[in-house]
Formats: sequence, structure tokens, C-alpha cells
Amino acid sequence: LYVFTDQQSATAMSCAGNADLHTPNMDALAARGVRFSDAYCSQPLCTPCRSSMFTGVMPHQCGCPVNNRSIDEQYRARELGNLLRNAGYDCGYGGKWHLPDYTMRDPEEHGFRLVSTFGDDKLAANSIACLEEERDRPFFLVASFDNPHNICEWSRGQALPWGAIEERPVEQCPSLPANFARSPFASEFLDIAQRASPQVHAGDRPSPERWRQFRNAYFRLVERVDGEIGKILRALERLGLADNTIVIFSSDHGDGEGAHMWNNKQALYEESVRVPLIVAGPGIGRGRVVSQPVSE
Repeated sequence: LYVFTDQQSATAMSCAGNADLHTPNMDALAARGVRFSDAYCSQPLCTPCRSSMFTGVMPHQCGCPVNNRSIDEQYRARELGNLLRNAGYDCGYGGKWHLPDYTMRDPEEHGFRLVSTFGDDKLAANSIACLEEERDRPFFLVASFDNPHNICEWSRGQALPWGAIEERPVEQCPSLPANFARSPFASEFLDIAQRASPQVHAGDRPSPERWRQFRNAYFRLVERVDGEIGKILRALERLGLADNTIVIFSSDHGDGEGAHMWNNKQALYEESVRVPLIVAGPGIGRGRVVSQPVSE
């Protein structure tokens, strides 16, 4: 079972020591498995890092250096779905694909059958239905959630597609990060990018108060997706599959979270490139934290 979120930083879990949110399901998974505290994505942007996650090569090698590209066909046979299908697994994919379409258009070509189209509102239920199927061979199920990527809609002042979140008064919002101030040596490109797309970057020269509201929204979205992940993990237990299933949890890339006055991704700040990575299952140590750098 491969569960991953979109735009979640490695520190956006309470098991990683973050007191500004509560992620009981991610925490429980970490307690019965291994959490890699220094896991990094290949490139902090959706399509590029997803291409690496499913081929094992760098984005520029497989034809996905930017968003909305397809994996080069020469790598099709080594894609994760095809490798496991050829090894005898029943491979199902649910949720966000973004290589390039949000919903996978030709699942058979990638080694999967589609169990759920793009949408966090139905992904957990459809993933559980897949787990409940009778089968005579091992399964490989991918559950790919959109959140906390909805922080992008929040920053643009748009309605959140999978439901509203709790907005709080500024004084009840998380504090600014210790590295909130922009470094005097920061690239001028970051200022140019923020001025060019203020709707993406939490507003036009946002105030510290606005950044605190941003951080509150971001952490509430992480809590929301944690709840959805918990539904799938509880079903795994209920169906008696937990003791015979390896569960991998990660995210495609992180978010700036207001550090260096930056949100979103793309910039090679630690918050954007370091992602959560937890592996749990039979034969895997319980409650361990590995600090050796790895790539997802």
C-alpha cells in the first residue's frame, strides 16, 4: 500500500515534533514502522517529482523537467506499476496522477487499473472498496491524495475543492517560523517570482499576520488528509491485512510554510525539498527514526 500526499513538508507531522498540528494516523504509522527524517524529493514540483517516484530516474532523464509532461515511453516498462504487475501483483491506482493529467488516462499502459479518479472526497472510500475485493494474488494499491495542495487555492482566495477548513483569529494561528526572515543572500529570483504571481504566494507582500494565517490553513489541510489516510489504515486492520502488508507513506514535495517568506514549492529550500517518508509492515522495526539522507 503506497499512500502519498501532495505538497507536504517533512516537518508537517506531529510525530516529527510539530506542535502546531495533530496527525494521529501518520503518527501511528510511524510508531509501528520506520520514519526517515531526511528524505528528499528529486525536484520540488508535482510532475517532475512524480515522474521520479514512478520510474526511479531523475525528471530530466524521463522527460518531465516541468509540470504537465508525460513520462518518456522508453521508461514505460520500468514504471512501478508495470514492474509489479509483471511480478504478479494486482495493481490499482487511485487519486491524483498529474503525469500529465490529474486522473490517469491510460491506466493499463502504466500497469494499473483505475480504482478512483482524482478527488480527495472519494479516494478513501474507493481505496477501501479495492482492499475489500477477493483476490488470489498480492495487491499493490496506490492512494494519491491532493491535500495539503489546496493551500494553493487558499492563497488565491478560491473555494477549497474538498471542503472548508477552520479559520482562526491571528492570535490563535501558529507562530512564524524561526527562519521567517529572507536571507540577505537570497536569490533575487524569489522576489521576482513573488511579485509576478502574488495570487500564488499568499498575497502581495503579505504581512506577518497573513503568513500566520497561511500557516494555520496549511496545517489544517494536513490534518484533513491525515483523517482520510486513517480511514484506509483502519480498513487495512479491519480486513486482517495489516500484518501482511507493507505500507509506504510519503509526499511528492513540500511547501515553503512561510520560511524565508516563501510558500509554495519550486525554490530549493529545505521545507520544499524534504518530505515525509514512513515505511511500516512485517519485518520492519517499530518506532525507529533513520536520519540518513535518502531519496523517495
